[in-house]
Amino acid sequence: MSERPWVLVLGCTVGAGGAICRRFLETSRANIIGVHRGNYPEEAAALMAIAEATGTRCVLLVGDAGRLDNIAGLTEQVTAILNGDQLDMVVHSCADGSSGLVVCDDPKIQLHPKQVLKTFEIMAHSFLFWGQALVNAGLMRRGGQLLALPNTMDEVVARGFCAIGASKAALVAYIKYMANELGRLGRAHQRPTFRRDAHRRVSADADP
Repeated sequence: MSERPWVLVLGCTVGAGGAICRRFLETSRANIIGVHRGNYPEEAAALMAIAEATGTRCVLLVGDAGRLDNIAGLTEQVTAILNGDQLDMVVHSCADGSSGLVVCDDPKIQLHPKQVLKTFEIMAHSFLFWGQALVNAGLMRRGGQLLALPNTMDEVVARGFCAIGASKAALVAYIKYMANELGRLGRAHQRPTFRRDAHRRVSADADP
């Protein structure tokens, strides 16, 4: 068993996920398992350098965590890394959304069904099914958390961001329903207080 908690970060090199990884590693507060698509090798190398300097474990996996077909294989890799240990937190920071207009005269900027489906898969559906996979595999420690990163786009209309805004609204709904299902097992709850623009957290300390 590791002395430090384990944190799994899905989308770990840039953006919010990257910032969270760096903070954990710089402060030696947690060991990191990070998943990234390999698009930012310099940022990945920088995370490993921070881990080495602080004596913190950091294992980076290359894969697209936002695609549902990849979850099972990546979960197996996470299981092997933990080697009997469990996760204290999962940070879902998968982002790859399409912008465009639903109705317009220019087909180049008009949303295509495939773009909408991919946006929802990566930015919303993957949170749901990562949670399902990790809980089913017994990888979430009692009292662990699933952390999603919505924003105000589920409430504010921004021209050209229909697919992204709608996927964020779906993500918020998934958080609530996942909290409800885990709560029915008597082991989990949704944090009751947060600002609308704050990160939404779900406690996930339930066995399936």
